[in-house]
Amino acid sequence: AVIGVPQSDGQPLGGCEYGAAILRDRGLLEQLAVQGHLVNDDGDITHEERSGSSPTSYSSSGRVIKNAWSVGQTAQKLFERSLALRSNGQLPVVLGGDHSIACGSVAAALAADPNVGVLWVDAHADINTPDSSLSMNMHGMPLSFLMGLVDPSTVAGFEWMANVPVLQPHRLVYVGLRDIDEAELVIMRSLGITAFTMHEVNAFGIQNVMAQAMGQLVGNNASTLHVSWDIDAVDPTWAPSTGTSVLGGLSLTEATHMAEVVAATRCLASLDMVEVNPMLG
Repeated sequence: AVIGVPQSDGQPLGGCEYGAAILRDRGLLEQLAVQGHLVNDDGDITHEERSGSSPTSYSSSGRVIKNAWSVGQTAQKLFERSLALRSNGQLPVVLGGDHSIACGSVAAALAADPNVGVLWVDAHADINTPDSSLSMNMHGMPLSFLMGLVDPSTVAGFEWMANVPVLQPHRLVYVGLRDIDEAELVIMRSLGITAFTMHEVNAFGIQNVMAQAMGQLVGNNASTLHVSWDIDAVDPTWAPSTGTSVLGGLSLTEATHMAEVVAATRCLASLDMVEVNPMLG
């Protein structure tokens, strides 16, 4: 089931709200069908527009968490839609939109299987809290909400997350990191999160990296797997149309190998593709 989430409130640039539309326009549904999948286009999540009357949330130092209410409300709709589709035996393929939408898609994966493994493919760690973030943009914070580093009851729009199972550090693996904030590095080290930066990918090869990643996330237990793929993980030579590109990323061959390894596990239960911005590049 393909779901579009036309939201860009989690970051400052316009355009990624059109990502889902262009992926459909360029033949995603047809490509999936040709490969033998039964494909249902489940339409778009209605994005909750921010307004002057929308509640405002602040960090402990008094800084505004940008567009928290609209991001949280849209994520809740995605959470509910994804859970319903999964209960109907479908695999949600979520097309963003910015990466803050993962609050909804990964929360649904956790609600369906609290032991789900999460493969986070990204140039950025996205684990800032409202107190550590330099930009206060929510596309850099989804993992802090999903891992219980933020009390969702204190952030307008995210109250619904209070009853969602928390993502445990050993159930998360990063691949492709190369632009990490200092505060994020402290968080990641304190939690013992497995992270394969591009340094490790280049040093050990994508085959070895993915063997270790899948060994941790699915291993012999055949746990379900959620993949959250930010297109900026791929080098801008191959994927220039995104607002946060960083040189030195995954090659097209490496990205394809990762997809093939995930498919071979037969554990994939849900998938995000985010931060495609057709207005750039």
